Amino acid sequence: MAARTAFGRTWWGEAWVEAMERIDYDTNRLPRGRRYARNGSVLEIHLEGDGTLRARVQGTRRQPYKVSIKLKDFTRAQASKVKLLVASSSAIASELSLGKLPERMLGLLENTGVSLFPRSWRDIEASCSCPDWANPCKHLAAVYYIVANEIDKDPFIAFNLRGVSTVSLRDAAGMAPEDEGEEGWGGTEAWPFIAYREAEAADRAEATSQPPDLDLSFPGLDLNGVFSLLQDAPLF
Repeated sequence: MAARTAFGRTWWGEAWVEAMERIDYDTNRLPRGRRYARNGSVLEIHLEGDGTLRARVQGTRRQPYKVSIKLKDFTRAQASKVKLLVASSSAIASELSLGKLPERMLGLLENTGVSLFPRSWRDIEASCSCPDWANPCKHLAAVYYIVANEIDKDPFIAFNLRGVSTVSLRDAAGMAPEDEGEEGWGGTEAWPFIAYREAEAADRAEATSQPPDLDLSFPGLDLNGVFSLLQDAPLF
């Protein structure tokens, strides 16, 4: 439960953590990477155009380890179901316009036979340059936890990992296309990657900071000016 509190602060980020821990029930390897994720060992993480997640994780050696993670892309039929769901629901389209994905969308996809998050390790192709034979090793496990924080910032990443771009979801929702040339997760402007330790320190600083003094005074009302706008014989 501690991991769910620390990683995945939004509903979508928490759903990612729950899915990963569900498929890890028989191996119990994810907890090995929790400390790595918390202490800022994940130095870099980015998603390539084909949906491959690449990261660099600092281990015991001087040279960071290279991590690669690829989820199975949706089939054409599965991607069509996702877009049809978005296009047929004005409520979902409205939330997409705000950069949000509604909680009920996950259940609606499940009802159509589409599982957004992986159900077993067979749904993930992953590798790490470290000498540890286990899969996931602690470096991969750390990245899995950090992905939850990235999904917190941009929930569209959950679909980008499955080969469905943000642009295609926006198109299905009938939204105006973004400016050409934008880079980032799945074709939208990416939130900058911030190491977990730095993000945690920023949260603490924000929680303890004092609100600025606000000037709530209002200028006096010019009654003469208001009365000058009235007709010669107002009804009152």
